Amino acid sequence: MEMDVKVLGPFAADLDGRSIVPSAPKPRQLLTLLALRRSSIVTHETLIDELWGDRVPSSAPTTIQTYVMKLRKIIDSTGEKTSGKGVLVTRSGGYSLDIAGNAWSIDLEIFRHHSQEGTLAFNRGDFERASDQLELALNTWSGPAFQDVRKGEVLAIEAVRVEAERVAALEQKINADIMLNNLPAAIAELQALIRTDPLNENFCALYMLAAYRSGCAAQSISAFHNLKDQLATELGIDPGPICQNLFSAVLQRSEELDSFNHVIHWAPRASLVSTM
Repeated sequence: MEMDVKVLGPFAADLDGRSIVPSAPKPRQLLTLLALRRSSIVTHETLIDELWGDRVPSSAPTTIQTYVMKLRKIIDSTGEKTSGKGVLVTRSGGYSLDIAGNAWSIDLEIFRHHSQEGTLAFNRGDFERASDQLELALNTWSGPAFQDVRKGEVLAIEAVRVEAERVAALEQKINADIMLNNLPAAIAELQALIRTDPLNENFCALYMLAAYRSGCAAQSISAFHNLKDQLATELGIDPGPICQNLFSAVLQRSEELDSFNHVIHWAPRASLVSTM
């Protein structure tokens, strides 16, 4: 028995090659949450929070049992050797999906594996492997997390957390590409990202470095001023130390800009900071 789950885009869950995803919204929510927490107990309280939030009907416990029964029937229909009760198991206080680790695949775990490999490679200076691994991680995405699943309190938090992981992987992938001097592609991608997320300081920092290293110091300076104006208008704040320090270094044509690697975690020399 093998189960393949996808949550980084439209939700899909196939058991031995056959979909077990229900069409009704709330059972789909329930299955998504169980899949995310495979082999762990999802408590009745957590399910109620996800499905109803603050508006819990008196029938909630019975309704959850009904949803579980429907999911088990779908699982039963996938084959004679498949038991709904054996896969979607009743536990003390809740439910869990009981699938052996070697028979389970979920795109979120694949994404995290490649992201971790990419980070390890980046930290040891192997930027080519870092870029390759992070690209594999990002390619597991086909849309927003849980794209076609109604999100209650629990899944909404999970979606925000996973999206933050995606953005972090994307930032590091671009950082690695800059280190490999793949500057035109990095600049083009960052320009598109900044248009959609103009307040993202990490995107701006990466763009400032890439533009500077490509010989366009004026574009680097302009990007900083655009960010500063946007932050002042929208949030009433100034750019953080990363962009501030990069801006100072660009103005000084600092040699550090041609040698350091970690844009997002860059700590400049004290001499640069003192001149700000």
